[in-house]
Amino acid sequence: MSSSSTLTFEQLLVVPDAVRSVGCSFWLEGGWGVDALVGHQTRPHRDVGLDIDGTYERDVLGDHGDARQAASGGGQLDPSG
Repeated sequence: MSSSSTLTFEQLLVVPDAVRSVGCSFWLEGGWGVDALVGHQTRPHRDVGLDIDGTYERDVLGDHGDARQAASGGGQLDPSG
């Protein structure tokens, strides 16, 4: 995802659905976390701040090395593949 791309609400919903599918608890942070609390999108977002239960890391991320790198602060995950 380029730095000028924005994440839509529909794209966001894929993330918690995937995390829930393995039974993992999660917490939204940052802009999307604020939006979840107020009940609507307040501004454009380029990323998702998400904390997960670390015991589910392998289940959530699977074999996606780029996702593990992004999760550890080493880069951004590109949802377009």
